[in-house]
Amino acid sequence: MHPLRVTTTNACAARWLVPRLPLWGEADPGIALEVIGTDVVMDSAARNANVAIRYACEAVPGPELAASELLRDRFWPVASAKLLAGGKAIRCPSDLAEYPFIHAAWPTWQRWLVMAQRIHPRVTLDIAANGLTFTEESKR
Repeated sequence: MHPLRVTTTNACAARWLVPRLPLWGEADPGIALEVIGTDVVMDSAARNANVAIRYACEAVPGPELAASELLRDRFWPVASAKLLAGGKAIRCPSDLAEYPFIHAAWPTWQRWLVMAQRIHPRVTLDIAANGLTFTEESKR
């Protein structure tokens, strides 16, 4: 029997999928599993994998694929109590501009800022541009 081949990003494999593999082994001990950790999107037509787990905000699969949402991200700003003790209180989203913005380069933060701007018009969408950005996942 051929193994079930699952491809996902390296980060998702390490942080989400691999810790859950013991549950897979208990639920389906007769089915071999091969995890392909890669940030490169594999060609589904080449049949290099049976299942692909990817981060997608508005991606729509082609007609030959089926997609299901597994998880939904929830983002919110957090701050060190030491940082807040020496500065201005954060009472509304626009107050975030007074502090360093450290974030992951995902489109979700941009959407969060757009929603915050609806609540408080003084929020600028460039708050994230002036901060420290970490990129872990590819945007493909």
